[in-house]
Amino acid sequence: MITDQTAVENYILTEIDSSLYNQFVEWVNGVEEEMNKMTGRQLIAPSEFEEEYMYDGNGKCSIMIDDFISISKIEVDDEDITDDCYLYPSNKVPKWQIKSTLKFSRGHQNVVITGVKGYTTLENLPSDLKWAATVLVSGIINFSNSSEGEVQSETIGRYSVTYTTDAAKDDHSRAMSIIKRYRKIR
Repeated sequence: MITDQTAVENYILTEIDSSLYNQFVEWVNGVEEEMNKMTGRQLIAPSEFEEEYMYDGNGKCSIMIDDFISISKIEVDDEDITDDCYLYPSNKVPKWQIKSTLKFSRGHQNVVITGVKGYTTLENLPSDLKWAATVLVSGIINFSNSSEGEVQSETIGRYSVTYTTDAAKDDHSRAMSIIKRYRKIR
């Protein structure tokens, strides 16, 4: 999960009743899904296991791909070309481009990449993304509680979030700015 119960409880300074754990998980998953949509990427790799993903060959020596945290094999037209490829960016993760000494022959779903798809892992999740998710989940919880103070509401996907203080509203704006910085631009 992109945030956890302890982080949310520490943010809202309230303990979440253990009977609401399944609901809490649903809210966190919903926030993560919305963050994925807002950024245009799979922020957290859904699995640590490699899978095969198919792409269309473009007839060039370079191909743009989704974010991958690891790639172990690259095939074009059933031929392994892994040793002829370079992954970019070269010194960081995620990888989103492959350059080859060979061409990615033009075709539909003829490029097969074996790897782990995603922007990051939970272990390497940037702290600002976790904080943003914590703020958004906290807003959903506040919407579910009866709150004192002037209520300000926003909608995040199918969820409503509520903030009763200017500081909380500012945190929401900052969280949205953080998420926007992770948007995939290609």
